[in-house]
Amino acid sequence: MRRALAIAALLIVSATPAYADGRDWKSDPPKQGTDGFSLCTGYAQAGGHSYRNTNYIDNEILANCDRYAREDVVRGFKFMHGIELDPAAVKVTISQP
Repeated sequence: MRRALAIAALLIVSATPAYADGRDWKSDPPKQGTDGFSLCTGYAQAGGHSYRNTNYIDNEILANCDRYAREDVVRGFKFMHGIELDPAAVKVTISQP
C-alpha cells in the first residue's frame, strides 16, 4: 500500500508543469540625482524564463555597461533558475533616465 502511494505521489509531482517566470529588477536612483548617469539594462530569455536587470551607471564608466549587464543577468539566471546562460544571449541597452 505504501509503495502504491509513493508511486502515485511521484507521478503527480512529475506531471506538474514547470511555470515560466519573468522578473524585472531596477536599482534605486542615485542619491545625488540622475544627472551624469545612464540606465544600463540587460535582458535575456531562456528555458521559458525572462529576466531584465536595470542599473544606473555613471557616464564616466559607461563603457563598462555591457560587461556589467551581462554579468548581472547571467548571475541572476543561475541563482533564480539554475540555468547556465551564455553571456552573448543577453541583450544590452543604454538609455537616459
